[in-house]
Amino acid sequence: MGSQLSRSHAAQSPREEGDLLLVVEVQVNGEAGREDDCVTFESVKTKWVKVLLAAQGLIARCLDTALDLRTAVKFYLQGDRWWAFFTIVFVLVSPAVQFTYMASKYGPQIALPYIIPFSIKHIIQELRFVRFLKMLPEAAFRASLHESFGASSLNKVLAGIECGFESFPQAVIQSRAFYVKGGDWLNVASIAFSCAGVVYGVYMGVTALLKTRTAYKEYDFMVDQALDFSSGRAASFAQMDLMEPATQKALLWFLEGDELISQLDLAKATFNDDFVRTWSSSASITPK
Repeated sequence: MGSQLSRSHAAQSPREEGDLLLVVEVQVNGEAGREDDCVTFESVKTKWVKVLLAAQGLIARCLDTALDLRTAVKFYLQGDRWWAFFTIVFVLVSPAVQFTYMASKYGPQIALPYIIPFSIKHIIQELRFVRFLKMLPEAAFRASLHESFGASSLNKVLAGIECGFESFPQAVIQSRAFYVKGGDWLNVASIAFSCAGVVYGVYMGVTALLKTRTAYKEYDFMVDQALDFSSGRAASFAQMDLMEPATQKALLWFLEGDELISQLDLAKATFNDDFVRTWSSSASITPK
């Protein structure tokens, strides 16, 4: 992100600076009142439920792919070359579609890692996001900060692609093979994972793809500025309190390693100068 970061204390409409969209009506150094940081049992439970759900989805897709590969090998060893061929083909189709989607958003150079078989690039992204969720304090979850990253929507879109272009055809092929040839409990597990992935993953991916968000605007007559969440390009912290040290640490860790974010909505956000300076220097963004 080689753009420039500007700051203002006066109201202004969204504007483009290079490739980085900033909405910069801010309250700095505690000008806005902070909410009580008292951590309740319910908020702790909510945080770990979110973390476990994110990890569970990742683990389920990894198991699904592993079972598909195991099924392909079994088909091959039994002499069913065509069953094995199609099972492997659909494992490889999903990364190709992910590459096509990312190339349409960013070009082939950035999209290239997404074509690696078994959706390894996507898995790495999801592992990184799970770690980010673990770093966030409970107060950030109460403010839904974890949903303010385009990375979350992008992960859902890529998961939907995996489920639609891998899990669905695998479920069809393996169900037919099981009907004709029979199989063991692992075949049943593979079919079950594929079917569950189709229902949940495709719904989640399509919902994330179709959902639109716009930058914060103070007045209704201002022109809407679209934020591209489905490609992981945007992050929106409008009207959020970013003063919590643990929140800042998690945000800095995530933003420093993210190569996609180029739209950042900070309208009426509360943060301090040190946070801006640290992020600006690490992200090669020069304040002015």
